[in-house]
Amino acid sequence: MIPTSTISRLVEICLRLTGIWPNSSIFFRLLWSIVMGTGLIFQYRYLLTHFSVEELPNFIDGLSTTLPYSLLFFKLIILWVNNRIFNTLLKTMSNDWYECSNKYTMIEKAILAYRCSKLVIGLYSIASLLYSIATIDFHKPINDDCRQLLIKMEFPFVFCDSPIYEIVVCVQFIHLMAVVIAISMLDALIVTL
Repeated sequence: MIPTSTISRLVEICLRLTGIWPNSSIFFRLLWSIVMGTGLIFQYRYLLTHFSVEELPNFIDGLSTTLPYSLLFFKLIILWVNNRIFNTLLKTMSNDWYECSNKYTMIEKAILAYRCSKLVIGLYSIASLLYSIATIDFHKPINDDCRQLLIKMEFPFVFCDSPIYEIVVCVQFIHLMAVVIAISMLDALIVTL
């Protein structure tokens, strides 16, 4: 199949689902704002309650997941605000594609961009899956402490008992995978541009 653009279909779908692609629904922007805002509130609440020398490893673990989430949220906001500039960039790329004198070179570069996009999204997804497997613990600890969550968050309710713990972990896993795909999509977009 001969590509007709440097942006792969996978990246385009992710851009549509995050509300960045031209003429995307405002629903996706609103959904991402609510989901990311809620997740970040619980993550920062965890960081504030565990800010001490005794809990430094837990604090750093929570901080290592909170900062990429915050960075993604800021990137999404910047892209939403500057959507007109992004649309102009896409139109210019499309015009360059059709006005190029050497189509063979453009096709080679597009195929390379597709491969890089798939590689970036695949590696990020595998890494987050392995992180989830290493972090998750469905067995109740012996000393009756609460089990560890996938993402360090401080909730306003008790989540230690079944089935609430399993539901929270499943929702966190879906949230983690959505965030990882969005982060990898933005990185793949930078690679293709």
